[in-house]
Amino acid sequence: MPLKPDHDEPFDYDLYLGIVFVMVDGDRRVICRVTKAALHDRAIASGRSLSSVETFHRYRRAIEAAASAHYDAGIDSPVVDSEDLVPIRIGSAKSQRRRWHPTGAPDAGR
Repeated sequence: MPLKPDHDEPFDYDLYLGIVFVMVDGDRRVICRVTKAALHDRAIASGRSLSSVETFHRYRRAIEAAASAHYDAGIDSPVVDSEDLVPIRIGSAKSQRRRWHPTGAPDAGR
């Protein structure tokens, strides 16, 4: 069953661990966390200069959705990582890069 947000419950910011927040599964409180690295990476990907707390508020819905998905996958205390908020797109950067050639000339796609 998907977790539901509990915005009445305060969240806790930890300088090293990130932000700990509560969601609910019926009457059960579920302690969740988003890592500091995930918040930092999400802020950078947005192109904005945001603090961890500002990033949490701005992207809270996506963070809570990721935590709920982890919970549905069987994780009792979900931790949201960078990969959950800023997916890595394999190949997108590679297709944009030119291949290196020792003479300095671009490779002809060999």
